Amino acid sequence: MSNVEFSAVAWATPVRPLVGKAEHCVWGGETPAEQIRAASYAWWRRQGRTASAAVVLMREDVATGTVRVPRHCPEASQSQAAYGEDRVRWIEDPEALGLRMVGLAHDVCSGITHRGRFLHPDGCLGEVVCGVIYQMSGKDGRARYLAGYADPWNSDETGRGPALVCLDPMVGARLDRYGARDHDYVLGSVAHRADRIAGRMAEEERDYRQAYEAGRDARQAGRDMREAAARYAGALRACRAVLRNRHGIDVADARLIVKEQIAHLRGLFARLRSARKTFRKCLETRHGSTHAGHHGWSNGYTDH
Repeated sequence: MSNVEFSAVAWATPVRPLVGKAEHCVWGGETPAEQIRAASYAWWRRQGRTASAAVVLMREDVATGTVRVPRHCPEASQSQAAYGEDRVRWIEDPEALGLRMVGLAHDVCSGITHRGRFLHPDGCLGEVVCGVIYQMSGKDGRARYLAGYADPWNSDETGRGPALVCLDPMVGARLDRYGARDHDYVLGSVAHRADRIAGRMAEEERDYRQAYEAGRDARQAGRDMREAAARYAGALRACRAVLRNRHGIDVADARLIVKEQIAHLRGLFARLRSARKTFRKCLETRHGSTHAGHHGWSNGYTDH
């Protein structure tokens, strides 16, 4: 695991941008000292160190080659475990952190034959999520890659935009500064890792959508049950009223009225039973378990 730290920093803090020599630091080889100095100073100042102490610590980082990346995105989340990875983080603008986009997983690796994982439970329509690969500053003459997935709703067709990335970099083969990325055999493994993260995200999203739709259908079925029960109770009261007043009604008319009311009661009871069956079905999953307790089902049920 590389010695890389992320921290928030105010926009006004002067940090040298990735231009000129520093712009190529993400392509392998040693990170330029001027980029380490600028980022390290901003990082230590954000930790509450005085300016003089930050300068001393910055010099130590330059000497040891420790890269500290100040986080310019205030909306970036904290790292957490998800999708089979120990440390992942949502980043709104990865390139603002000095990460360079390598490409989508299926574009980088020919072994990935699909062009994204479907998010809809049907698995054949709607949005797709794709694995994405970013490259961070190199170390010891080797490139370092971060795998993740591109935001399926806010990224463009090339994958640029917000992304969730795994903060455990994969170290590539030794390359010179102008080495072509196709020569780095590690990229295939990185692409499969990114595709695996995207696949797990898609699976969770499909489960959520299925539970959400089931919760929404269950709420509608509950409304149908209440409506059918109310109409059934009203029909029963009307039937009892006919029976109470049967002596004041012609026998033939009374029989005809009761017959129609019984047919109506049977129809209402069948509707009530169908709605109840639908409600119970909305609780079940295709795996034999139940949606009860799933936050997607709860959101769908409470969504008006």
